[in-house]
Amino acid sequence: MPPSDQIPAATYNPGMSAAAPPGVSGAGRVPGQAGRPRRRWPRLSRSPHDAEILRLAVPAFGALVAEPLFLLADSAIVGRIGTTALGGLGVASQALTTLVSISIFLAYGTTAAVARQLGAGNRPAAIRQGIDGLWLAGAIGAVVLAAGWPLAPAIIHAFGASPGVTGGAVTYLRISLLGAPAMLAVLAGTGVLRGLQNTRTPLAVAVCASLVNIVLNAILVLGLRWGLAGSAWGTVIAQNAAAALAVHVTGGGLVALWLAYSLWLAARFATLTWRARGTAWLVTGAVR
Repeated sequence: MPPSDQIPAATYNPGMSAAAPPGVSGAGRVPGQAGRPRRRWPRLSRSPHDAEILRLAVPAFGALVAEPLFLLADSAIVGRIGTTALGGLGVASQALTTLVSISIFLAYGTTAAVARQLGAGNRPAAIRQGIDGLWLAGAIGAVVLAAGWPLAPAIIHAFGASPGVTGGAVTYLRISLLGAPAMLAVLAGTGVLRGLQNTRTPLAVAVCASLVNIVLNAILVLGLRWGLAGSAWGTVIAQNAAAALAVHVTGGGLVALWLAYSLWLAARFATLTWRARGTAWLVTGAVR
């Protein structure tokens, strides 16, 4: 190899080793570090599907936080009436959150089943899969209500409630169980609409239900002073309104059944309100 002073300037690089591999020029190496190529960072490029993914993902994320938003609004309002009531709400909320976590398969399983049929070009079959998911959600909700009502004290005790908050926690949990079928139906309905590539409707339902829940809680807890029972009733009414809307959008034929249940629930609520003759009966948790 000739001396470096005889190599043309266009081809000489002090950092280039004589044993440089073929096809690698001196420009690809760091001066003073012979034999080590320069690190090349991967270039981030936008996919043509990014916009579609964001269109589906962002509303879907908002819809998933609906139930935590219910409990957060309840906590913010109930916290203004005392720590004992807030403690009872916290224990009952843990039980309800556990129910949602266990039942989340209603959303994801229904999404997969509906999307599979939709991808195969069979939209009627996709709708039938979604209706099956709604029926399953309603059946599980009914079982939860029937089993959870008498077992509410044992459930609260299992979550470690102190004697001071047990009464309020049992009251909140029992009333909230009236919304269990609705809560699970919203999960299934969200899964159906997601499988149909419609994530904006579940988000709109979640936002509207959260606003209704906040208004009802403020009226029943702070205005009428119904305490924990008022907070639970506000949440149940909001959940059933959201479920009726979700069933209407996805199930069609199930609307009459759900409206019948909602009317029964409204009648029950009116009866309890009349018997209360103020606030004492509901606040003390006489719903048994």
